[in-house]
Order: sequence, then C-alpha cells, then structure tokens
Amino acid sequence: MSVFSVRYLLPVLLLLLQACNNKEGEYQVHEDTPDYVVPATIKLNELRETGDTVSFFNHLDSLYNAVAHKNVRDKFYVWYLYADSYGRLFKRDKALAYTDSIITLLEKNDPSNFARDNYIWAFYYKADKLLQMGQYQDAYENYYHALSFAEKFADTCAIGYYHLKIGLVLYDAKQYKDALAYFKIAREYCEHCDNNFGYFYRTQELESDIGICYERMGQYDSAIYYYSKGIRLIDLNKGNHPDRWHTHMKLAKCVFYGNMGGTYVKAKMYDSAEATLKRALSVKEYLFSEPIDAQFTKIKLAGVYIHTGRLPQAIELLDDIKKFNDSIPDNNVEKRWGMAMWQYWEVKNDLRKAFKYLKNYAQELEQQQNTSKYFSLASIDNNVKNIGNESKILILEQSANQNKIYLIIAAVFTLFAIVIIVLIVQSLERSKKHVSELTEMNDRVNEQSGKLKLVLKELEHADAEKDRILKAVSHDMRSPINSSLALLDIISAQDEKLDDEQKEYLSLMKQSNQNALNLTKDLLEIATLKTEELEKDSTDLTALMEEQVKLLNFKAREKNQNIVLSVPEDHISAKVNAEKIARVVSNLITNAVKFSSDGMDINVSLSSDGENFKIVVQDQGIGIPQHLQEKVFDLFSEAKRFGTSGEQPFGLGLSISKQIAEAHNGKIWLESQEGVGTTFYVQMPIAL
Repeated sequence: MSVFSVRYLLPVLLLLLQACNNKEGEYQVHEDTPDYVVPATIKLNELRETGDTVSFFNHLDSLYNAVAHKNVRDKFYVWYLYADSYGRLFKRDKALAYTDSIITLLEKNDPSNFARDNYIWAFYYKADKLLQMGQYQDAYENYYHALSFAEKFADTCAIGYYHLKIGLVLYDAKQYKDALAYFKIAREYCEHCDNNFGYFYRTQELESDIGICYERMGQYDSAIYYYSKGIRLIDLNKGNHPDRWHTHMKLAKCVFYGNMGGTYVKAKMYDSAEATLKRALSVKEYLFSEPIDAQFTKIKLAGVYIHTGRLPQAIELLDDIKKFNDSIPDNNVEKRWGMAMWQYWEVKNDLRKAFKYLKNYAQELEQQQNTSKYFSLASIDNNVKNIGNESKILILEQSANQNKIYLIIAAVFTLFAIVIIVLIVQSLERSKKHVSELTEMNDRVNEQSGKLKLVLKELEHADAEKDRILKAVSHDMRSPINSSLALLDIISAQDEKLDDEQKEYLSLMKQSNQNALNLTKDLLEIATLKTEELEKDSTDLTALMEEQVKLLNFKAREKNQNIVLSVPEDHISAKVNAEKIARVVSNLITNAVKFSSDGMDINVSLSSDGENFKIVVQDQGIGIPQHLQEKVFDLFSEAKRFGTSGEQPFGLGLSISKQIAEAHNGKIWLESQEGVGTTFYVQMPIAL
C-alpha cells in the first residue's frame, strides 16, 4: 500500500476485523467482537459506496440507539464506527472527538485485555488523525503514549506499529533513509503478530513503503524488487483471505502496480511503465475505492505519454484528473497535476503556459517548505532521535542494574560456595574422626565377639557335659530306685503281717521312690531332646487327645474333677513325634488337675486353621501370679508351688513341653489370672 493510504485503512482492520476467514464470504472476527459488528460494517460499506451519507448516518444512529447502552464494549465499537466514518469523509475534527471519547471510556473501565489492547490502538488512531490535520507534535505525543503502553504490556505488534508511524512521519519529512530503517524494523515486528488479515495487510503495506523509500532515494532496482515482493505476498495469501480479495487485496495490488509504474517512469523504462500503470487503472474498484491514489497513477501515465510524444492522450488524461480534483480537492493531487501540466506545455513548446505552471508549482513547493509542517516534522525527527538516545540510556542503565544484580548473585553464590566448602571440610574432618572412632569400636566389638564366641563355646561344652551327666545320673539312678520299688512291693505282699503304721510308712516309701523314678525320667528326656533329633510321623492328633484324656480322667476323678474334651468332627492329623506330643498333653492336663480344686472342670480342645494345629488346656485353678508367669517354662524353675491337695512339684514338665514345641517349630504360651485359672496354648505346624 502507498504511504498515504495506509493511514486510512490500517486502524480499521486492526481494531474491528482482526482475523482471517474460514469460508468464502464469511468473517471470522476477534473473539471479543460483538456479533452485530460484521453485518453492521458490511451494511455501512454498502451505504458508503452509494454516496448517500444521510442514509449512512441514519443507519449508524439506529445502531447506536440499539446497542450503545448495553455495556462498555458495545459503546466502544459504535463510537469507533463513528470515528472511522467521519475520518473517511475527511471530517477529522469529529473523528478526533469520538476517538477522545473512546480513550476516556477505556481509561475508566475494566483493565482486561480488551480495554488494554484497544487503549493502545485508540492512541494510535488519534495520532493518525492529528497527523492528517497537521498537528504533528500532538500526533507524536499520542504515538509516544501508545508506545509506552505497548512496551509496558510487551505487545510486539503495537511496538511495530509505532515504528511504522514514525517511519511515515520521517517519510513526509523527506528523510527517506531514516524512514526506510523504521519501516524495516516494523516489518520484523510484524512477523511475530497473529496470523490474521489485519497483520498480513500491514506486512504487504510495509513492502510497499520500503519500495517507495528506495524509489525516493533513486535506488530503482531495490524499489522494484520490494514492489514485486509485495505483489507475490498478496498472491500467496489470496487463498487464505478469499473474502478480502475484491475489497482489499485486489486494490492493494493496484497500488503496487501504480508505485511500480512510477518507478519505471523515473528509470525511463516507459514501455514497462505504461503496461504496469494501465494494469492498475483497469480495475474499476481501484478507481472508486482508492480515488486519490488512482489520480496519482493517472498522473504517472500522463507522464509516460508526454515523454513518448503522445500529447493528445496526455492532455485528455490530465483534463480528467482536473475534473476529479475540482470535485474532491486534494493539495497533493493539485501539485503533481501542475507539475505534469508544466512538462506537457514545455514539450508543446508553449513556454508561456509552461512557465505559468512551473511558477505555480514552485510557489506551492516554497510555501510547503516554509510552513510549520516542515519544522514540525524536523522537530518530531529530533524527538525520535531523543527517544532513541533515551532508549539507549535506559538500556545501558538496565544493563548496569542487571550487571549489579549478576554481581550480587555471583557474590552470594561465591559466599554459598565458601560456606559449602567449609562445611565439606568440617564434615570430612568429622568423618575422619568418626571413622577412627568406628574403627576403634569395631576392634573392641571384634575383641568382645571373640571373647563371647569363646565363652559360648565353653557354655556349649558345659551344656553338653551337663546333658551327659544328666543322662548318666538318670540312667544310674533308675536301677537302685527300681530295685527299691521291687523290694517295697515284696514287703507290701506280706500285708497281713504289717500293722497300720508300718503300712503307712511303706506307702510313703513307695511314693518317694516313684517320684524319684519320675524325676530321673524327666532328666533323661531333657538331655535327650537337646542331643537327639525327633522322629516324626503322620499322627492322628484327635485320637491321641482322646486317649490322653481317658488315661488322665482316672487321676482327675481322685479330686472329683472332670476333663471335657472338644475336638472337630473331622480328625486332625500332623507330622509329629506322637510320644512327645502325648507328653506335652499329659504335662498340661496333669498340671491343670494338680492346681485345680476338687469338683472343677478342665477344658481341653484341639483345632486347626489348615496350616497349624492348636491345643488348649484351660483350668479353673489357683492361677499363676504375674511375676512368675515368665519363669514357669524355665528348667528347674523358681515358680514351683504345691498342688491344691499338696501334690509335690518338680518344675520340669513345662520346660520339657516348651522344648518339645520348639523342636516341632512351634510355640507354647499361657494366659493366667491369679485365683481365676490358667489357660495353656500349644501351636505347631501340621506339615514339617
């Protein structure tokens, strides 16, 4: 797009219709845009094309009355339509008034992205209008406000637009080289914007602006390159925006052709110039929608006719331009038309008329150079340079502050590193000390371990010696005790010769010998359990329990006691040493009988969970005190007590039972309450 026309179209595209299309003829607008905006814009465009401004503003007033009272966004969009419409009609004071209202509206309302983004673009739009009105310093200040907010919110697209607008200001000041630099920066920023039509349109316009700068600098090859690049860009994006082809993209190509044709004229490539300029003017929409730019293109074509000697065609075209400018005056068109007329009459050799137009052109040029515009533009250029310097200073300050931060961070990290190194050194020293202490302790432990192993070995030897002595003593004592019992039986056979006192003594002797014989059996069994491995066979535990209960019921009846056996219907079998298990059951039931009072029941049960079997013997006897419960399983236990009928205790039965249970990988334990009774539990695995 030309530098001139970009001021009119770009804000509208960016603020209202920032998007591409999905289907031909359909708009895909920004998500914040109300539904009525697109159809309203289309309707307003249709009315604008008819030239009926009364109907146009009546429709806009109706739209305002219908939606402007709803919320901030509705009021914003309608006011923008007013501002844009007055701007297109060159009623810039009214356009500026609506723009000020928009800025005030956004300042007082929500800080959302909607208000933030449109606040930035409202300043840009206001600056554009001020620029068109010649109020350059005010325009610059509004550009600066927009830039400040764009930088604050890191809006790269809005920052790029600032460079575009400053480039335009510099272009008007004929500082083409500086303008070119700004246009190229704006082009780079544009690459980071959203992929919508508004930003695509700005990109192709920047290609045109860059080309125009090269043209003004006399670098015609570069100018033609960028014009061609812009045309290719439009053609490549035609499929992405089919709904914009006739309304915008086709017109943009015409402007490119017009600019390119002008460059060909300056390069004296008149054939290429004529073909290119006619290609632009062949599009009717271009003549209607971009009439000012179309007049410039006609003036360039008239120049081709003049340089190639086709004066009738030239004057016909120049007369047509004069009629247009009389109806819609434009100073730039007037100035360029006058220059073409001077060239025309000079070729016609009518120096009087040629001098007239040359004089008018020179006066206009002098007047233009003497206006405040020139000096204002120069002032703006200085301000731009000042901003650049301030920006550099700010960058240097930020860099210095950043370096300070880095230095502080480095110092902190260095301090941390020193602290960490000190801690590591201290930790290593402590570790060495701990290692030394641990080594010393380990030596002591090894020394103690050696001593303990020696003591253990001695204990094992002593224990083995004890078992050997027990076996020997038990075996040697059985013979004399059995002999004594035999003699006592012989004496007892002569019952009729003994008086009652002798019989009592004889009974006591037999009981003492029997107790001594039982003791030797217990001692022998204790010694055997430690040295010999038990032979285990599959045993019917249910039958074994029933047999033991029958045998011991006789003993229980002596105290009027009753042994109650509880076993499951299905017999329980296990791989055990039947003799030893019978001994355990016998010991537990015998103890229950011994320590239960006359007439009490003794409950015996057998159960299984599939993996283990459990024997339970429960009495209602005298119980075991808490302090003796841990000692009852000791060999030669201190927890010996006489039975309820004065039965003699030996303290070996429970110790033997424990050894038998452990030899079967089982365990034995008790629960007792003094004066209430005791319950013994034996648990062993079924399969070993």
